[in-house]
Amino acid sequence: MDWRHLSASDARAAWATLREWVEWFTVRYNIPISVVPSCWWKHGALVEELSALHIAHVASFDSSDTGYGPIGWHERLAQAQSRLQRAGSGCTREHNELKPRSWDGATDEVEWDAWIDQSHAW
Repeated sequence: MDWRHLSASDARAAWATLREWVEWFTVRYNIPISVVPSCWWKHGALVEELSALHIAHVASFDSSDTGYGPIGWHERLAQAQSRLQRAGSGCTREHNELKPRSWDGATDEVEWDAWIDQSHAW
């Protein structure tokens, strides 16, 4: 899901679908709250991981699949476990607000412009 480019109406439907799937997924696979906390939707990286897993799950169990989808889904889930753990860490009893990274004032615009003018001129 490309969350950045969703309209407000599309976002509401996408969030509802993802929430339903996350709640099913965490129960079905007994995912601990330390991995997917109840405030999962407040963690951007966790939303992206869960969204990607949801899309992979849907594709893997599509009726047009040749039979490798379900095992592929479980392989993808195994690969995602450590990323899920990192993305949702720190919130088991209550949401701990993380300070998001900001680019405000981080880039010297004069230096940036000079770099892009010269970066291709080897």
